[in-house]
Amino acid sequence: MTLNDHALEVLEELKKKDVISDDSKIKSYEQLQGGADTTMFEISIINQPRRYIQRIFRSLASNKIAEYEYNVQKTLFENNVNVPETYLIKLTPNSRERPYFVMEKIEGTRLDQVFYRNPEKLEQLIEMLL
Repeated sequence: MTLNDHALEVLEELKKKDVISDDSKIKSYEQLQGGADTTMFEISIINQPRRYIQRIFRSLASNKIAEYEYNVQKTLFENNVNVPETYLIKLTPNSRERPYFVMEKIEGTRLDQVFYRNPEKLEQLIEMLL
């Protein structure tokens, strides 16, 4: 499958979960700088202000690892911790042959950006999170 085919798969999964309406269409699907364990894409939907992040796990990651991360983030959100809301998880098999999940995009500075600008502040933020 091509990248566009995969983006359409994600769109259909969001529709199935009633996250977006059945007539929604993708405005953009752009790769972001990924984390250590995932490749990330930002998804924008036409006529919708909310944007989404898709985290696609690396090829060696198992469904179990993806499920664990998804469930941790979902539990944190449900307990009013300020983390992105998760909407769906898609385990393998899928069009990428790698597990992924989709969550809301929260605007702000990412931790990797903090690290590159001010490494000392990163330590303070990590201590706050812990």
